[in-house]
Amino acid sequence: MHYFNINKVFFLFCTLLCFNASAQLRWSEQSVNYGVFTKYTERVTDIVVWNEGTNTDHLLRADFSPNFQVLYSTKDVQPGDSLVIRIKFNPRKIGKFKEVVPVYFASQSVSSALTISAEVTYVNLTEDLPCPHFNEKPTQCCGEFSLDVLVLDKSTKKPIRDADVEVIEERILQLSKKTNKDGEVNAEIPIGYYTLYAGKEGYSGKSITTQVNLHNHRFVFELEKKETPLPPVVIVPIDSVPTVVVTEPIPNSTFDEKEYLPNNISFLIDISGSMAQGEKWPLTKQALSSLSGVMRATDQLSVLTYSEKAKVLLNTTKGNEVSDLGFLLEGKKPNGQTSGTAGFNAAFRMLRKSKIEAGNNQLFVITDGAFKPEDEKQIEKLVRLANKRKIHTTVIVVKGSKFAKENLEKISQFGEGSFLCIENAEDAQSKIFELIKQQSKK
Repeated sequence: MHYFNINKVFFLFCTLLCFNASAQLRWSEQSVNYGVFTKYTERVTDIVVWNEGTNTDHLLRADFSPNFQVLYSTKDVQPGDSLVIRIKFNPRKIGKFKEVVPVYFASQSVSSALTISAEVTYVNLTEDLPCPHFNEKPTQCCGEFSLDVLVLDKSTKKPIRDADVEVIEERILQLSKKTNKDGEVNAEIPIGYYTLYAGKEGYSGKSITTQVNLHNHRFVFELEKKETPLPPVVIVPIDSVPTVVVTEPIPNSTFDEKEYLPNNISFLIDISGSMAQGEKWPLTKQALSSLSGVMRATDQLSVLTYSEKAKVLLNTTKGNEVSDLGFLLEGKKPNGQTSGTAGFNAAFRMLRKSKIEAGNNQLFVITDGAFKPEDEKQIEKLVRLANKRKIHTTVIVVKGSKFAKENLEKISQFGEGSFLCIENAEDAQSKIFELIKQQSKK
């Protein structure tokens, strides 16, 4: 026969009572509602539980159903510390979903309830991927997987058909597709760190730079329509319309000082690795060579390159003393990362020193892609400051992506310069000189 030791029972009771009193758990949330669950819904959720008591607590278990995969950052929670319950929702069927998960801690005599609900409209039973681990980057999965992008009109929430979707890696365009009638783009891409862009004529484009992987491959872009004021209606009397309209074009072969201001132009040329792709570098050299023999003694030219550092190829020189600017790039091989701030600083310094007070003072930036986010704000400041000093910024994009064009055009707007795109040899041969004439016309 066994006899209870009344003192031991009393001691155990007091210990449990004391433990319960000194352990206080605070949850970040105990109700998770995924709302309408589609294939674009973020399915991984972190729930934090803080121990605000004075004793160490321990997570005993949590009874999740097979609809979830779960990881715990720890199970022993020190006083003042916390644990993270990371859950990934993999629903098994379409319809209303609600589950109350009992979670047991050593400090509590009853379980805590975690309620999870959703209106499931999408199920993929083949996508039973593991919950992403706390300490491991998901780089072990190097195969291709499906990138899913949905583009919507922000005001109506309706899908936008034929929107442009671009995937850019280190300023090189990896994928360019248009959305289908449902506003979707689905494509196989390898895991990587990308800039994703979505845009459509008449809308303001949007972009995001992120790690794209098996756990982060569904993206929704909501585009806002641009506000474009309607042009004023001009009513012309019938009898005032001439039968023949004759316009006098500016002759390409003349660049008369009586008609055109002197130019002080500094070319800042991107020589980073992305410029080596395709025809970008040959077109850049051709564009510079197109100025051979057409600039005047009253004009001034300088040439700099930039990638990770800025380098001067030609100090300020009179236009008639320059034989072939494109020859300066011979033997130069684009490589390295793009850091534009140093290039803008060097070019603006040169332009300030050689400024022509009654002339056309311009920085011509030749590039194929947008600048790094960490450079953008600094470059904007430099461009705005130079503009106050009547030194304007023109941007020339060589075979750039739509994302690059949209972002780079803003720089020319800050600098009150021009924006030009070069797509082929014909553009490279004529567009820059015609732009200079247009800018310097008296």
